[in-house]
Amino acid sequence: MLEKFKIYCFLKQAEEENMDMRILQSDNLDMLLGIDFMVNINIESEGNILKFYQFIHSINGSESSYIKLEEKMQKKYTVETTEGSKVIDRSKLYNKDLHLELTDFYNHTTKNNKEEQIKHIQKQVESIIANSYFVDINKALKSKAEYLEIANNLLKFKKKEELTLYHTDIKNH
Repeated sequence: MLEKFKIYCFLKQAEEENMDMRILQSDNLDMLLGIDFMVNINIESEGNILKFYQFIHSINGSESSYIKLEEKMQKKYTVETTEGSKVIDRSKLYNKDLHLELTDFYNHTTKNNKEEQIKHIQKQVESIIANSYFVDINKALKSKAEYLEIANNLLKFKKKEELTLYHTDIKNH
């Protein structure tokens, strides 16, 4: 399934739930850091706004795709930055609680059924968003720290890529 459709599902669900959401996507994020897109949900909690970040990995749902994702998340990657070569150790950078897989299909009978795939993706997105309502301050702070580290890396990469930002029309900050 196209990532743009998955992003659309996130934004549509957030709009339906009157949530302030932003999604960041870029080739560097994907190719150099192994993250397909980042989702930022601004959650109102006791009169404060918690900025909560989740990092989405899009996979097809086969057993081998889960294995490849696990290997990718453990990989060390050397990139050229404005300050020279830098090794990014994904196993140390990534907090697994914040990295979620979004699968295209969940069994071989639905692999070729687009309607079932769409429903499956929509259910996953609904679940991810529903779980964000229960985020505590510590998890929100961890997610922001990881986001800042990733954003800092993106800014320093020698290979400059355009960042695409998608967002809902709802603003609560």
